[in-house]
Amino acid sequence: MDALTVPEYNLLPVYAAGPAIGPVRLGASYVSASRATRVGGDLYMAVPSPYGVRLVIADVQGKGLGTIRCAAVVPAAFRESGPEAEELAEVGSRIESALNRSTDGQRFVNGILAQIGPAGQFLAFNHGHPAPLLRTADGGIRFVEPDEPVPPFGLTGPAGSGNPRNSVTRLTLQPGDRLFLYTDGLSGARDGDGRFYPVDERAGPLLGESTPEEALRHVHADVAAFTGAQPDDDSALLLVEFAPRAVP
Repeated sequence: MDALTVPEYNLLPVYAAGPAIGPVRLGASYVSASRATRVGGDLYMAVPSPYGVRLVIADVQGKGLGTIRCAAVVPAAFRESGPEAEELAEVGSRIESALNRSTDGQRFVNGILAQIGPAGQFLAFNHGHPAPLLRTADGGIRFVEPDEPVPPFGLTGPAGSGNPRNSVTRLTLQPGDRLFLYTDGLSGARDGDGRFYPVDERAGPLLGESTPEEALRHVHADVAAFTGAQPDDDSALLLVEFAPRAVP
């Protein structure tokens, strides 16, 4: 991770083998479109809990100081509730409540709230966010599309989404499987002809490289080669490997 561009609340615990929590190894990266600031509207965080490793990655819609303030509310609420809430949906409810209390109500947050259990049980709520990309240990690549997306944080109540607990996405990860979570600064990157970066076709094969952090370095290099320009939007990347026997 580039210490010059990673906001403080995005830092992950680091061990000798790299960032790791419980049964997962992690690679993470944050790139700001503005060289003048190290904090933008994209964020990620991972915390341990009695129920598994919990993750959030999100993108606050909008610009300016209000966006940065909103981007700080989400990880603060996640840090407080993620380690202790019995159900993942409760974590989402607390994030929603924190946004309602602390912001002007004019911004919403696209994000994914996820949990990986000790046996590889993955469950997630997709709040209007780009679908994660799964690279299995045998090289298979596919998007993990939600059966029923949940409205973005900040819009769950007004949108009348019903009970988000009914919209959870589930799958079982095998040792060596990797999940790639990213904000739309990556999927929205364009080349000189206006074509969007094909995440599955180009990033997918690179996700198996060495460590998760090394794989993300290859992805960044590939995006730069594809666009041929400096990024015009912030991007947060999180690569999670289920490695129950490799992480102390």
